[in-house]
Amino acid sequence: MKWFVDRNHDGSVSRVIRIHDDADGLWGEFFRDGQWVADPVVLEVLSDPTWGLPVSAKEGQDIIARLAEHD
Repeated sequence: MKWFVDRNHDGSVSRVIRIHDDADGLWGEFFRDGQWVADPVVLEVLSDPTWGLPVSAKEGQDIIARLAEHD
């Protein structure tokens, strides 16, 4: 699994994306409102770096935990 984070100009997180490559194929999802939402359009992150920068799984999970604290 590959993780990405997209930030706004002020440094806040716009979205966290994770891309799966498993027995079900290649698919992506983003985190919104406390849950993961499957959306094939986020696969764009693999070819367009403006969609987000790669992060480790731990960093992605830490970002989600911080976002949850603010909800």
